[in-house]
Amino acid sequence: MASATVNTTFNKSEFDDSSLKSALATRLDRLISDMLDEQDLVTLASLNDIELTQSFYQQILDNHSEISPREKRKLKKRAEAERGFFEDLEKLGGTLKAKDVAELLGVKRQTVNNRLKNKKLLGIRRGGNYIYPAFQFKDGEMLPHFESLNQTLPEHMDAVARISFFICNINDGGSNVTSPLILLNKKQLSETELKRLRHSASLQETHVAK
Repeated sequence: MASATVNTTFNKSEFDDSSLKSALATRLDRLISDMLDEQDLVTLASLNDIELTQSFYQQILDNHSEISPREKRKLKKRAEAERGFFEDLEKLGGTLKAKDVAELLGVKRQTVNNRLKNKKLLGIRRGGNYIYPAFQFKDGEMLPHFESLNQTLPEHMDAVARISFFICNINDGGSNVTSPLILLNKKQLSETELKRLRHSASLQETHVAK
């Protein structure tokens, strides 16, 4: 079924946020309705949100024949990697919106934005907004030492790389490997362990530069 053509020309000054959301929702509704006509609805209904988004994304790629097979493979691989990344975040408690973080910490939304800018919070842009991994919070506060460790990482290190640093295993100084996140959640983190974490974070400068 051919996709419906939706008029996307508008004067931004004539729309407020509510109107823009409504217009975008209408466009998405039409696009999704067209795609549903070509899909197995029972199969789609059994998918979780991430899998459903991936399915729609793949169909959009397939419907655009002007994209070369090689480019499609690249985009598909990127989408699968992104899906895996967010699935990992879900296993670690999911993510919070800025308003939820503000409520959790008892601060204003602007304070959340300022802390993100100053690397006191870790957020990743998804769509037009930032979302915040829940693993950086504990008992209604910032996870102890998380802020200072995040600030030790290279200034230009992106959010995905920062998150990977916290959740991927590193050598704990002995014969074991564990993630910085697991160490930060220990009931009693020794000064030696904290120094080792900061040292590991500082070494990321070399890794990023390569």
